[in-house]
Amino acid sequence: PQDVFVSHKHGFPSSSQSRIDQVLTTMSYNPTKDYQAGECFLDPDQDPAKTDLLRCVPSGKNKTALLWGDSHAAHLYMGLRKTLGEHNISLGQLTASACAPILGMDMPARPYCKNANEIFLKKIEAARPDILIITAGWPISPEYMASLDRTLDKVDTLNLTKVVVIGEAPLFKRSVPLIMIDRIKGKMFNFNSSNDVDWEVMQRSEAAVSEVVSHHNRIAYVSLTKAVCPNGSCPMASPDEKPLIYDIVHLTPEGSGLYAKEITPLIVN
Repeated sequence: PQDVFVSHKHGFPSSSQSRIDQVLTTMSYNPTKDYQAGECFLDPDQDPAKTDLLRCVPSGKNKTALLWGDSHAAHLYMGLRKTLGEHNISLGQLTASACAPILGMDMPARPYCKNANEIFLKKIEAARPDILIITAGWPISPEYMASLDRTLDKVDTLNLTKVVVIGEAPLFKRSVPLIMIDRIKGKMFNFNSSNDVDWEVMQRSEAAVSEVVSHHNRIAYVSLTKAVCPNGSCPMASPDEKPLIYDIVHLTPEGSGLYAKEITPLIVN
């Protein structure tokens, strides 16, 4: 009950209905602009060879970092751009929808995926970022993991200063805004959860990806789940009750900001 008192004191919507309305607005959140869709986050039917990716690569006198991956990389961009900016690191983004950063990856639903990753790697090689951040909703079949291993071999040959692979994001069993609405209706205002999260999938992914990264002693592995879900409990909302996730895994601006704050020390140190 103390939580409830605190939230009223801060002047948050007091009636359950107004709290629910705030959560509902998140369900119509459109990530196109925040994720840089169609520009640095390629659409499924977008030919990377015909896309000007120049502004997606970081430039300037500062140190640089580059995000390579799928939507799980794209959704960290908003948050990381700010937190890395505080360390005078400018961030770029080379990402494609449902296309993990695995060379040679053929996805029937993503005809340009293979091509995109080859082009992204050439851009990474040319840009030589101080930090390369690689992440995805990892496909963890043995074939894909073997291909990830070969991809990291290739990355090793670039001799970049720092390469970080980020593990699977917290994955909920159903839409986070819906879980929150159920809790508000039940007058439960604790928006952390351990039992709504798909631990089994996350732990399998964590084990598979961290194992592959361990073959590469110059590449660091960062567990996103450990960073944002301490003690096995994952946050669903910001302090002012805005959902961090608008579906089961993809981040809102609030979520991106929170995740970035937790993982930035692990990326820059």
